[in-house]
Amino acid sequence: MNSSWSSSSSSSSSSSSRSSTSSSSSSVSSSSSAPSTSSSAPSSATDVPVLTKEEYALYLLPDNELETIAKSHLDILGGYAVLLYPDRDPSSDSNGSRKYNACFIQQGQWLSEGKGAELKLKEVSIGNQIINGNGLLSPETTPNYKKILGLALSQIQLIPLVSDILKFTLFDYCDLSAKAKLGTFPQFFQSPEYQNALKEYNQLVHQLLEHVVCGRQQEAEALLQKHPDLLLEKGTVVDYSGRTIEGTPLQIALGAEDIKYHEDEECMVEMLLRRLRNSTLFSNKAETEVEITKQIKEQFPDGWEKDEEKREKSDSAALKKVIDAIATANKNDNCEAALQKFRDHLKPNGVIRTGKHFNAKLLLEAFELYKKNYDRFGGWNSGKNNLFWCRVIGYIQRFLPACYAQVFCDYGPYNIVENNKKLDRFLNLKFRYLPTVSYFPLDSNLYFRLGFDYAPMRFEGRPATAGGLPSVASVAAFSKLMSSKNSCIAKLTQPPKDYSKITLPDNVAFRRKS
Repeated sequence: MNSSWSSSSSSSSSSSSRSSTSSSSSSVSSSSSAPSTSSSAPSSATDVPVLTKEEYALYLLPDNELETIAKSHLDILGGYAVLLYPDRDPSSDSNGSRKYNACFIQQGQWLSEGKGAELKLKEVSIGNQIINGNGLLSPETTPNYKKILGLALSQIQLIPLVSDILKFTLFDYCDLSAKAKLGTFPQFFQSPEYQNALKEYNQLVHQLLEHVVCGRQQEAEALLQKHPDLLLEKGTVVDYSGRTIEGTPLQIALGAEDIKYHEDEECMVEMLLRRLRNSTLFSNKAETEVEITKQIKEQFPDGWEKDEEKREKSDSAALKKVIDAIATANKNDNCEAALQKFRDHLKPNGVIRTGKHFNAKLLLEAFELYKKNYDRFGGWNSGKNNLFWCRVIGYIQRFLPACYAQVFCDYGPYNIVENNKKLDRFLNLKFRYLPTVSYFPLDSNLYFRLGFDYAPMRFEGRPATAGGLPSVASVAAFSKLMSSKNSCIAKLTQPPKDYSKITLPDNVAFRRKS
């Protein structure tokens, strides 16, 4: 936009009466005369006319050259309009869309920003759109007319604003995310309509994060199909294990290690990455990749591996203490004091914002130590092996992220790794002689509790309730699964090879559509 073009050029037309506007005015109403506003004008010092939803016009201009802008202003004397024009960047999306910008006319005057020599037209980006036509656009013949108008209007603050303007103009044009964003502005904060939209939108954010952290991939994608803007929202959610976790949907999926094992598989992380890359939330692919890299970097910042190593050492020390207590216990000792210290060690603490949600290596170490001490602790169904299996290994499994728990519900890691089974998203365990129980939510059956009465690793096709010995292949499969997830995370945390080639337009810093 030419920065020398200021709102002063409209002074000659600002005094024009709205009631005398010609048929080329900003009204998109089918009526040939402009709607009257005199009877509904607010009695205030500002004397701002009350707008109705028909009074914002949508124009498509061929460019934003000075002559084009000036000529369009003459056609909208005294009116209200949003003027669209192609961005100078000629690149288009694969679906033929093009990036558009918008400027605004209100009461016949240009909406401007800046002061003095810096005064210029207020300009916003509405991202990539498919728009056909020229001049005044019609809502009947222009696809996504209200959405496009809402995208533009939601990015400006109309001053002064009155409740009737809020109720009858922007609100009708905006989708839920745009309404929620407007509800955070001081001018809109007292409006019940916008506060309700903000509340509803926040509920959707929380609902999506719950789907992600609970491993409900199908439900998460269905919600994103309707509300793709949720991909960029941060929130706080509590998972099945009682951990409080903060982040975007992608960040929470990364922390849970909800990543594919098979090349032709799509788990939560892959689905969210696909959704981000196929969305129109950003103006171009480069900006999308910058946002993805930014989210990953926030989840796994510099030094996160060292923090992970500290946690692994602390977890390992706590595990060895409880094993030592079992080893030295008398035959009838239930080792409750040592077990409680171990439970306290695993208890969630604080809000998780970075890194992995849980140290899955602890479970692998427990499997290996269980096998090492199996004969020493008395073999099959001995008291010490039962304690170790159900109350140590089982209790560790209470803290597995949902995607890991789903592996153990689906005939165990061997079925995924060696039988090439893709992950099924269910959380029920079937026992040979007992009713089906839910892995999550925890303690859904108070008489048969994970970490107290059983631990889910398949022995001969069934979850074990007593101190048997899992096969070497099953433990090895879990190790392979965990290593694969670690490798995927390591690849994602590396800067993309072509990152240096990503160039953004001037004054753009992770810009997104509103």
